[in-house]
Amino acid sequence: MAGELADRARWSRGIRWAWILLLSEDGKWYYCKMANSALEPLHFLDQPVDVHFDRPPVREKAPPCPDGFTWEGRDYRVVALLAEWSDFTRRGRPARNMQPAHAAVASRRGSLGVGRFYFRIRTDSGQIFDLYYDRAIRSANDRKGHWFLYREMGKDE
Repeated sequence: MAGELADRARWSRGIRWAWILLLSEDGKWYYCKMANSALEPLHFLDQPVDVHFDRPPVREKAPPCPDGFTWEGRDYRVVALLAEWSDFTRRGRPARNMQPAHAAVASRRGSLGVGRFYFRIRTDSGQIFDLYYDRAIRSANDRKGHWFLYREMGKDE
């Protein structure tokens, strides 16, 4: 079932599964059972990181999960991709400058400089992090997106 994780998925505390809401490509919502939902955010970080790929991504504005990253001078290797989702929500002034029909299409597939690709990963240290790639354009000279370490979810037991 193709789709995206809903922003407001409700996680049940203290259990190993939860029902989450998925949006399919045809615009219909489905509930899906997902494992490892007992994870809770330990630290909100939202700090820039340098990512490493064994092979450069084919599309740099819609990259796959990186093979590793460097954060605060330490190298982390990605050993498992636990989940991935995207968010093409327009925020601030760009959210108000589109006709509703065009905004609906853009929210499904994105538009220039809008969108984030999230990856929940397990590292070689056993830690679980959420990384994201932000496609926002910073300036005329900085048109590529940037990677951020969003939050730490906990240690693998």
